[in-house]
Amino acid sequence: MPALLGIVSPAQKIMDDWTLFLRWSARLGYRAAQSPSFDSLCERADEQLFIKIMKNKQHLLRSLLPPQREQRYKLRDRVHNFELPTRTSSTIDSNFIVRMLLKNSGCAS
Repeated sequence: MPALLGIVSPAQKIMDDWTLFLRWSARLGYRAAQSPSFDSLCERADEQLFIKIMKNKQHLLRSLLPPQREQRYKLRDRVHNFELPTRTSSTIDSNFIVRMLLKNSGCAS
């Protein structure tokens, strides 16, 4: 479900419902008030899934990643070595793989 959050309209309703549910469960004492928000839980799940896709060459979603680019210089650690896709529309930006590739590249909006 976290991967759906790039698609704004249907996911916004789901996010609002879950945020409300987590707020009420904290208010009723079923979870700690300082527990992570729904947004941060989804973001962490997305990051963990993306890391698993990158590290496991046999992962089912690995074929959706673009080719790796050659690193000529090792100036700083990179989140990934994949080629960045061309941003042509907001529909492409809502794709889970594209969103994660652009997330820490300085190109994300």
